Amino acid sequence: MEQRTHRIPSEQHSRPRRATAGHPAEALDAAVQELRSRFPEISFAAEPLARHTTLRVGGDAALFVTPRTPAETAQVLAAVRAAGLPLFVMGGGSNLLVQEEGFAGVVLNLEALRWVQVQGTRMRLGAGTPLALAVRRAMEAGLAGMQGLVGIPGTVGGAVAMNAGGRHAEMAEVLEAVRVMEPDGRVHWLPRDAIGFGYRTSGLGPRVVLEAVVRLAPGDRMRIVEEMARLLRHKRATQPLGQRSAGCIFKNPAPDRAAGWLIERSGLKGRRCGGAEVSPRHANFIVNQGQASAGDVVELVRAVRREVLARFGTPLVLEVRVLGARGLVNL
Repeated sequence: MEQRTHRIPSEQHSRPRRATAGHPAEALDAAVQELRSRFPEISFAAEPLARHTTLRVGGDAALFVTPRTPAETAQVLAAVRAAGLPLFVMGGGSNLLVQEEGFAGVVLNLEALRWVQVQGTRMRLGAGTPLALAVRRAMEAGLAGMQGLVGIPGTVGGAVAMNAGGRHAEMAEVLEAVRVMEPDGRVHWLPRDAIGFGYRTSGLGPRVVLEAVVRLAPGDRMRIVEEMARLLRHKRATQPLGQRSAGCIFKNPAPDRAAGWLIERSGLKGRRCGGAEVSPRHANFIVNQGQASAGDVVELVRAVRREVLARFGTPLVLEVRVLGARGLVNL
């Protein structure tokens, strides 16, 4: 996703803010303006988060900050902590549904922390590096191990935090260590085994990923290219790549019980709520057909859950994260 470099038009700065617990609207405005004055080159008030998510829906962030270095990230985190504002960290905006009310706090976007360093069979990757770029650089270096992640959107930081992957690979399988920033600003390395990974989850908690080291293996470059091409052909034939979506909406209930199969068997392919549609190509994707609202997506998620539960007795658990005014919420 392209990083926006222009400022928000001035009229957007006058929109009323939604208060959070312990932060009435006036105090929120004052805190936002104070942070804007401290970081004028990297902060944007009342920023539409729909611009920064792959689903392209949702309301505004009270403040959107794009630190350019780890040191600047630490400064921003310290200022946000001192102000007592809610914080949400995002990368490429995939796997995320922002509600219409937006987020009454600070969104920290790390896409500027973008670097790729090949060191033998290891690669050091900035948290904001697009996962697709990391996969391509590994292929160009003749390193095997990341090709199974081809076609997965988002950034390296997000891929580590949620253990991104699919049937062919998961991020944790190639991860060696992660450089993180603690909520108090301390920076240190965590080895993979100290983190704890599961199906689309990690034990990183509130830590902020700054960079990751992946350990790969020497491979035949042409074979890696051929495998990536084969996987991409399959994904293009079976998934709505190129359309506005957040990726898979639900986690698979079990390894042999896919959410997409349950949704399809419930007759829900093509079901619509407003501008949101269950993809006719892959039933575990909800796509924005151009004019969808976050409310449309939420309504469709709930309808799919109800019908799958009624038909199969299986509750579907969201894989996407849902961001509301005060932070992450459960639907």
